[in-house]
Amino acid sequence: MRSPLWFVVAAVIGVGGLVAGFVHMFAGAGMLQGLMRQVVMPGSVTVDLPELGIYTIRYQTRSGVDGRNTSSSGLRLSVFAPDGTELNLKADPVSTFGFGGLDGISFYTFGVATPGQYRITGTLPNGRTEPKIVLLVTGAPIRLYKNLFQSMAMIGGGLAVGGLIAVLTIIGRGKARRAAAVN
Repeated sequence: MRSPLWFVVAAVIGVGGLVAGFVHMFAGAGMLQGLMRQVVMPGSVTVDLPELGIYTIRYQTRSGVDGRNTSSSGLRLSVFAPDGTELNLKADPVSTFGFGGLDGISFYTFGVATPGQYRITGTLPNGRTEPKIVLLVTGAPIRLYKNLFQSMAMIGGGLAVGGLIAVLTIIGRGKARRAAAVN
């Protein structure tokens, strides 16, 4: 591995791993956007949750209904599985998010063990129907984590193999120089 062409091979492999990993990662980001469902509350809606995993219900801070901003004050939520069982909603530590022009604050998380049609109901105190509130239901299924891990493996693998080839080339060239100097 004395030829300087090995540096080119190392660079191609390293850059190839970076490109492949980022392309794979951004393809997975499209999957995430496909797992977002907007719902307007109070009311009752059915959403298709096609993946196993943890879902988060978020209040959209920059959304509006009928040209008006929304507020989440006093909203009570329930989520029902396809078999009618009410799911346990866990309070999500308040965290903000921003993705694809959607901004908001997390409310609750719940687990989906069976893909299917889930019913979400929301009520306001005293049976009020105003103000309207826009929520975003987002998923973080196992497939998303698998995609992220695969992307990181592609990036790390490409950089590691490219780096190893570069180091071996440097060592090989150093040995050749020393051997030439001795002669």
